[in-house]
Amino acid sequence: MSANQATVSTAPYTVSDLNRLKKAAIVNFVARQADLWPGPDVYSDKSTTVRRLQAVLLDPRYRFTKSMVLRAPSSARSESTSESTLSPPPFTDDDAGCSPIPNPDAGDVKMVYAEWVKLLIEDMRKTSAHGHSKVSQDVFLEVSERGEHGEWKTELHEVLYELQKSNAAIEGPTKVLYRDPEDPEYWVVFVKVTDNAPVPLELAETFPRFVTIPATGRLELRVEPAEDTHRNTAPLPSQEPFDINDPHAKPLEHARRRASAANHLSRADSDADVVWLKAQLENETGYQDFKDNQRKVQTNPGTVASWKFCADFSQKYFGAISHVQGRKKIQQKSIQKALGLGSTSLAEACKATQILRRYGEGGTSPAKAVMDRVNLKETPPKGAKVLYPFLVAYNKKHTKA
Repeated sequence: MSANQATVSTAPYTVSDLNRLKKAAIVNFVARQADLWPGPDVYSDKSTTVRRLQAVLLDPRYRFTKSMVLRAPSSARSESTSESTLSPPPFTDDDAGCSPIPNPDAGDVKMVYAEWVKLLIEDMRKTSAHGHSKVSQDVFLEVSERGEHGEWKTELHEVLYELQKSNAAIEGPTKVLYRDPEDPEYWVVFVKVTDNAPVPLELAETFPRFVTIPATGRLELRVEPAEDTHRNTAPLPSQEPFDINDPHAKPLEHARRRASAANHLSRADSDADVVWLKAQLENETGYQDFKDNQRKVQTNPGTVASWKFCADFSQKYFGAISHVQGRKKIQQKSIQKALGLGSTSLAEACKATQILRRYGEGGTSPAKAVMDRVNLKETPPKGAKVLYPFLVAYNKKHTKA
């Protein structure tokens, strides 16, 4: 087995695989190998108890297994990347006997959890008679961490690496996005490669590092052109100077061409919705505080105030009548540009505000732990980087499945 190859294997389930999971996730394990369920009864996600499901999965007589992969500890994708982009130590299980296995070709290899994932890829750069190009591709991805509802995490480097080995490999300058599992309305840009990129796509740095795969085993990807990679800076014919001494010159026609060119450049280089939204921003209460602190690490109260300002502004103007010809409603990307935020930052602001409207002060279900954390003024302040994961984790823990 070479350094950039992996061999699929299986291993029996252990108690530690199952004891932290909720019923939905355990039922999902059974469903993958439903033909192994012992008769005469039939398992059901409603009537079969968790204890019965666990007992059958753990009983060696029924041969239920989890997916595993044997991979060399040094892989092609990690040898060429910086330390910040290396894969984390694979998740192993001593109870399952997942000790290193010697291999004469590639040295010791490690056994890690893995799952099949269906990538649903929409390439916005390519069009067909039916719209944008859409393909699906099954890939085998390492599991970094399992959730209690059947979801699990994998490195985005793994997604790119396996995708680029498949028939659906992406070529050329591009940026790749995935649909946010928690907020399906939003897309997260996690990698961008331009003409001048020093590494191929599968080795490019990704941010964020991990992505959550839902229990359905499906991950939606979108491929878009890399920004400013093929910008045409050549002057338009209508920009040529007007020669007043030319007897064949037509002043009126020249003026029309210049006006047309100006309109073209205006549409290409600016968004009328963004210009209009920026004007509205200046009249919004709290705008100056938001602007003054936008690039700073704020205290928790300041972070919450900025989140609320962005979320309220987005809610107020998203879907309003557009000022762009041919566009009916204001789009989320115009709001992002007006606020000076990326799609991820605005999505986090909306998500955090939504959670606080439930568990924060004056919320529908106020929680002391949340209110205490929001009012905490740390020195130095830690801002959204710490507060947002806390709110998401609290919401997940206290939201019924």
